[in-house]
Amino acid sequence: MIIVTGASGFIGWSLTEELFKKGYRVLAIGRSGKAPEGAETLQQDLRKPLSFRGNVEAIIHLAAQASAKKSFEEEWNTFENNILPVINIARLALEKQAILILASSAEVYGATGQAHVIYNEEECLTNRAPSSPYSLTKIVSELIIYHYSLRGLRSIIMRPSNTYGRLLFDQSEQAKEYFIEKAITSMLSNVQELAFDGYGESARQWLYFPDHVSAYITVLEKSEPQPLEIYNVAGPEVKTLKEVISALQHLTGWTGIVKWGLNPRPIDPNYLIVDIQKLSALGWRPLYDLQKGLSDYLERLRHI
Repeated sequence: MIIVTGASGFIGWSLTEELFKKGYRVLAIGRSGKAPEGAETLQQDLRKPLSFRGNVEAIIHLAAQASAKKSFEEEWNTFENNILPVINIARLALEKQAILILASSAEVYGATGQAHVIYNEEECLTNRAPSSPYSLTKIVSELIIYHYSLRGLRSIIMRPSNTYGRLLFDQSEQAKEYFIEKAITSMLSNVQELAFDGYGESARQWLYFPDHVSAYITVLEKSEPQPLEIYNVAGPEVKTLKEVISALQHLTGWTGIVKWGLNPRPIDPNYLIVDIQKLSALGWRPLYDLQKGLSDYLERLRHI
């Protein structure tokens, strides 16, 4: 049995489907009680202690308030929903002697990124200044896992970079708040002006969601935490926000106006670049560069 929290969400839904294809039995635990067809479900507030009968091979904890921008607006909600469940999930995994795979974030590396700095998994997070309440909750979550690893928990921490591909699962307005999702849906709607909070020179390793999902499958099947392993997950290229917009303009033919830096986060790293060699050593590699990922994303959106 594989337990997946957040199975009703962006990455969780696709991951659960992939686990089915590989023959795994999946139990989805969360407040919504929603999951892909075929999954067993247990409706549970993850902020409260968990109890479950039966054997568990692994727990993949994805459920979280995942928006850095929203975390500034709803700090307490972010702290409560991103930290308390980690404690309960860690205790359950320890009880079941199951491997825990925790979704952290590359944002744990902080706010002082520079173009020449590439972060690896050995970076000491206590030396970094969290760039948002969201990244703070991820650092705290990792420390919780460190604590339980001293008590016998076997765990894997995943630090993914900015992932795109929403709206294929979630048609809500909230899904359109993310950079690529906002840009691509606006261009397809032929709006005449696009305005972004951040700056066009900021750069990220954009990760398309199938590559994000395959990273979890890879560590589930190939990593052997004794007692803890950490993996960065990122796309194969570093691209600025302006370069992403240019690629989308080429693909869509959009000719509108773009405005930058209207309401930036109080703290926002200009560059966030991570080393993915450790995960690559397990046999994982991203299959989608930005051009291929955006092209596939457009094609999928046009057929929804």
